[in-house]
Amino acid sequence: SANFEIGNKLAFKGHLYQVGGENTSIIDYFKSEKIYIGVYGIKDMSVLLPKYRPVNYYGEKLREFIAERFCKNFSKNTAGFLTALITGSKEYISDRIYDTFKNSGIAHILAVSGMHLAVLVMFLNLFINKLKKNHRILYFTILAVFILFFMFLASFSASVVRAGVMILILLAGQVIDRRSDSLNSLGFACICILAVNPFSAMSASFLLSVLSTLAIIKSAVPFFKKYRYILCDRFYLSGRISFYIGSAIMLSLAISISVMLYTLPVTAAMFGRVSLISPVTNLLFLPVTTIIIILAFVSAVFCSFGIMPQFLISITEALSSYCLGVADLLGGNDTFILKTESSASIGLCCVVPFAVYLVIKASHHMRRKIKKKTKPL
Repeated sequence: SANFEIGNKLAFKGHLYQVGGENTSIIDYFKSEKIYIGVYGIKDMSVLLPKYRPVNYYGEKLREFIAERFCKNFSKNTAGFLTALITGSKEYISDRIYDTFKNSGIAHILAVSGMHLAVLVMFLNLFINKLKKNHRILYFTILAVFILFFMFLASFSASVVRAGVMILILLAGQVIDRRSDSLNSLGFACICILAVNPFSAMSASFLLSVLSTLAIIKSAVPFFKKYRYILCDRFYLSGRISFYIGSAIMLSLAISISVMLYTLPVTAAMFGRVSLISPVTNLLFLPVTTIIIILAFVSAVFCSFGIMPQFLISITEALSSYCLGVADLLGGNDTFILKTESSASIGLCCVVPFAVYLVIKASHHMRRKIKKKTKPL
């Protein structure tokens, strides 16, 4: 309600209590979500309006404005889907749809993350790339302002801040003609987030975001670079179009599987369930989702000015219907869900990624030995 708008001060009679009781882990988790204390038995409440509102108040109002505009121009399910993609707000998505996304292992798409920011930065880069040669400072400034704006729109979530800091470091390196290191950038982003709120280390969004990025940097991309041409030759993908399509599928699979393995212990421990078809659904979703993220942002810009082209509505509705339909088909029940509520199942999920890592390392070692033996003198 209006009484609980960000920045309002509440005066009341009631009972305060420590959220999480005496469980330190639960207390730290709530602190990571910026929840420090609870109250019950409220009486005689009065509201004091502040003279100045905090910055996040205006971010909340902007997210509500975008959601209202989407609801006016799109169907209910599409509007909720687009709102989640751009703002991270799931208030406009039904519980049934959200459950299908969770069962399919693609609920991360509905939480604004580094992927969303990276897609939009690449899209903006298409229009201002010419400034990179002769006006590098202006080029950097435009992208930096956009990144900061998107952080603001996404309520400075840990995953978006992590991605934003990494991209800003990359851009700053380009301005001063220095190459940025991905691992160093990730480490610096983690330091920035934890310096503001150390309890973010207990946040699922922070842990999943960092582990997903680490999976892409250390596993998916190296694997793709090493085996891209070998696999394309093995499957006879010699044509230009077939080569690029095959490469895109390989990269999507490499990212999906590596991210699933890296985040498996956290997902099993924090959520008590793991989706077994996550790599498949991510492969089906990622190419389309990339387009929808761009369409959602463009639609938000048009809606803000009261203009909405019909062709844009039709394309966005069609692609959103595809995503919602696939999620409903694959995640309509718990068939492909592995419950990890026991300590034994959580321990197994922790061992699996390590075992896969050892198998890959062992296979590389054996391959090197075979090459040395067969090498002609």
